[in-house]
Amino acid sequence: MTHYATNPPMTDYRSTIKIGSLNCRSLSKLSNPTTSSEFVRFLRNPELKYDILCFQETHATESVRERLNMQFQTNTSIWTSHCGIVSLNPKIIIQPLNVTLDDRIIVCQVTHCNALFSPITLVNIYAPATASSRAHFYSQLLTIPLFHPDTWALDTFPITIDIQPPPISTEEPSTIAVDRESLIILGDFNYHATSYAIDNTNYTTDSFSPPIQSDQPHHHSAMLAQHRWHDLLSNHLIECTHSKHDGPLLPTFRRGTSRSTIDYVYCSPTLFQQLHSSSIDFMCSQWTDHAILNTTFQFSSSQQGTGLWRANPQLAKNEYFVTEIHQALDQFFQEPGTSPQAQWDALKAVVKTIARRIGRRHSSWRNRQLKRFQRKRNQLFKRYQNQPAILRERLPVIEKLISDLQQEISIQQTIRAGKMWREQGETSAGYLKRTIATRQIQRTMLALQHPDTHSICDTAETMQDAAVCFYRKLYTTDSIDYTSISELCNTIPASAQIPVNSQPTLETPFTIDEIMTGAQRSPNHSSPGTDGLPYEILAVLLSHQQTAQLAHAVFKEALTLGIFPNSWLTTCMCLLPKKGDLTDLRNFRPISLINCDAKIFTRLLNQRLMPHMQQLISPQQLGFMPNRFIGEHGFTLQTTKLLATTNHSSTIALLLDQEKAYDRIHPEYLQHIMLQFGIPQSLTHCIISLFFSTNIQININGHITKAPLPQERGLRQGDPLSPLLFNIAFDPFLRSIQQNPTFEGFHVQQEAPPHPSPTADVDDLTESLTNSSPPPDSPRNTPSVSPTHRNPIKYKILAYADDTLVYLKNFSDFLLLQDSINAYMKASNALLNYRKTIAISLSGQPQPDWREFLATHQIHQMHDRTSPDPVT
Repeated sequence: MTHYATNPPMTDYRSTIKIGSLNCRSLSKLSNPTTSSEFVRFLRNPELKYDILCFQETHATESVRERLNMQFQTNTSIWTSHCGIVSLNPKIIIQPLNVTLDDRIIVCQVTHCNALFSPITLVNIYAPATASSRAHFYSQLLTIPLFHPDTWALDTFPITIDIQPPPISTEEPSTIAVDRESLIILGDFNYHATSYAIDNTNYTTDSFSPPIQSDQPHHHSAMLAQHRWHDLLSNHLIECTHSKHDGPLLPTFRRGTSRSTIDYVYCSPTLFQQLHSSSIDFMCSQWTDHAILNTTFQFSSSQQGTGLWRANPQLAKNEYFVTEIHQALDQFFQEPGTSPQAQWDALKAVVKTIARRIGRRHSSWRNRQLKRFQRKRNQLFKRYQNQPAILRERLPVIEKLISDLQQEISIQQTIRAGKMWREQGETSAGYLKRTIATRQIQRTMLALQHPDTHSICDTAETMQDAAVCFYRKLYTTDSIDYTSISELCNTIPASAQIPVNSQPTLETPFTIDEIMTGAQRSPNHSSPGTDGLPYEILAVLLSHQQTAQLAHAVFKEALTLGIFPNSWLTTCMCLLPKKGDLTDLRNFRPISLINCDAKIFTRLLNQRLMPHMQQLISPQQLGFMPNRFIGEHGFTLQTTKLLATTNHSSTIALLLDQEKAYDRIHPEYLQHIMLQFGIPQSLTHCIISLFFSTNIQININGHITKAPLPQERGLRQGDPLSPLLFNIAFDPFLRSIQQNPTFEGFHVQQEAPPHPSPTADVDDLTESLTNSSPPPDSPRNTPSVSPTHRNPIKYKILAYADDTLVYLKNFSDFLLLQDSINAYMKASNALLNYRKTIAISLSGQPQPDWREFLATHQIHQMHDRTSPDPVT
């Protein structure tokens, strides 16, 4: 029996943001790049979990900024010659505001892409070290509207601040409202706050005497301004890092034997209520003479749920975890088993329990030690504040231990980073995928339109209801036309079928070695399904002999009998936004999070089928097929456009738009086409049973729908086998166009100029296309031959997965295309969206006859050289 988790209370979800503030004197030093690199690697250590780092004394020239951005791999950053703020979390965005004072202050707004907390105004300050310059700095600081005493005394918040556009941007300056309730001011203030307030108590009276020797009145005014600045902080804000500690303030700066507290983090009282933790941590003396100030704020969000649990893949490298797993598995197999499928799911439940238990308390030994040493150092200061002799004796010992551990962590990060770079290379597909993923982070769904009532839903419950209604309709089958199925099957000749003598190898059960290799070669960092077990932990399970034997039995019955564990038939679907109105569920791409053991099985199926199908799938299809490159279609399109332009051709191309192409494939249609291609009956039954017995739960902002939704049609996007299955299902449609002798399309020789062209490029391209016929077994785009021409090149249709371009020479071509589309829709449940289909004039010239004709068929978008926007 499959267990479906219920929704957690909406208030259970919490979001945190960790901010570090540090005077980083060695970060930008080019004289010692090794020290600087070690410093950066330590700060980027994922286990420190910094979201934002604020730096002072950066000495950041343009070249230094570029280097630091690259080393930190920042999401967004702001740098001046004295300060810097970087975001290490791709979900957290910092936006500069137009406030500056000799490059010693940065004001920015901090937001979360999923709106998990209200915007925060963050102020990073680096005050001058000398008394006179510092006093003048604070005097100027108070002239800025955000810090003007009258603003605070009269409580005129929120105030408006200009937004500073990027230097190369053409954007017009804009404004933003700043609220005092969401303000953080931090940095190197270069004065001791406590002693400053005690030593200068009469600064508001006429008897005030500035602590610098001068007869000039402006010095008196400057020092008065510094007191007013400190009064603003003390009366309206709360210090975060020191107020959490009892006793004397912990020092943040050291030079020789002297130590002082000159770095602070202040925040508004409202934000202070969200302060989860804070610390002042010693940093290696080779890197800086300041401590780093850490603050973590925690926010509750009713918009976000907890989502799915996922085991930490790093547990697979933990010897204690591996030992615990193997011991638990030994004990598990002492109990009498039931069916292999039920036993496999029960085994995964045991592993999940252990992973959750160990994962809660698991952390790096080095980081645990580092935190312990930091606590000991702070305790020394509290206990022996007035006994400098003891401090001089004991502090160097503990600080040496802290420095050694920090450098060791940095070196460990170097080894790990270097290993990945050497093994995968700078063009690693995994690296590029992760880079793209961080740029395309899914935004929170703020509201959805209900598909039945068309009302706007903006709560977790109503948005879940809207999503369930939409996908229940989408995944419910419509009736199909068996005559159309038969017509499409007939487009697949005997020569395009898997030979009978090759079929038995497709039905042979997978060996244990194949299963283990499949787990080890599966992509790391891939999201697991509802069981939360990543590939790395599955590899640990399969290293246990009895578990491997059980997996072999499960995979064998899945392949030969079509019997699966219940967990293989349960998926969680998340929605990725596409372009368009994001309240419309049609503008989201559903991605299924499938359990990794099920994906190992379908990946093995894909590896078996692909060597055969890459020879059988039409050469016009370049999507997700080995040795086929989308650039070939790009070359073909550009060349045909050039020929059409030169010959003033009226031929057009249609970019077809299928609505939910993957999600509408009918199981019976797919079964007929698979059998027509010669895929064995048992293997076809296995795949159809697996894909169309799935129960779906939908993830809406981290809230998982309770009741499972049956998927009666559609391919699971996110499954390794789905791209090949779609190509199999779509192939008869491509053949129905390509094999139709009356369909004209684009003739290269007919479209080329009748006389030698003065443009050598056109002649070369025409010859290149005419003489580029590949051998029969080549997967490249093979043109068909017209009986009325000796050796013409004729292009009719190009495809990359469901993205399809069809060449139309005349209106008759369109009517033939429409016949093929109708047959495919009747047979497969597919749906062509004519309103989103785009026509392209290949010559670039306006085509009024085509425009008028297509408008009668609900196609209103036509692109030519007069169009203001490109085709996207």
